[in-house]
Amino acid sequence: MPSGRSHAHSTTVAPAAKQPGPVDLLVALQGACEREREARDRLIQARDELNDRDERFAALEAELWQRCEDHERRARAEVGRYERESAHLRQETIRLRVRLDRIHCSPPMRVYARLNRLPLMRYIAARRTRKYEATVRVRLRA
Repeated sequence: MPSGRSHAHSTTVAPAAKQPGPVDLLVALQGACEREREARDRLIQARDELNDRDERFAALEAELWQRCEDHERRARAEVGRYERESAHLRQETIRLRVRLDRIHCSPPMRVYARLNRLPLMRYIAARRTRKYEATVRVRLRA
């Protein structure tokens, strides 16, 4: 039942949000500009750091390539020197073999080979061979 009182239906209106004034907008704009300037400065600084790093990497890469090329040049020169030395030793070996063959085929060596069959000569040859081998061993150790 309805009571004698009337219920007035009251609607409360929320206070309207305060509209920012020109000063508030100016302060907000200045803050945004300052943050943008700081962000731009950080981006420029980061870009400069990346460029510096890239330059250092490029310099390091150039230095490493130069070292590699220098090493390769020295290695090629060394290989060339060894090849020349090897060719010289090969030629010297051939010369010495030819000389030894000529000595073996000479008349005195043929006489020596016949005399070498005698027991006394075999003893002398064996003794000389032992001395020769001992000398070679000593020189190889040195």
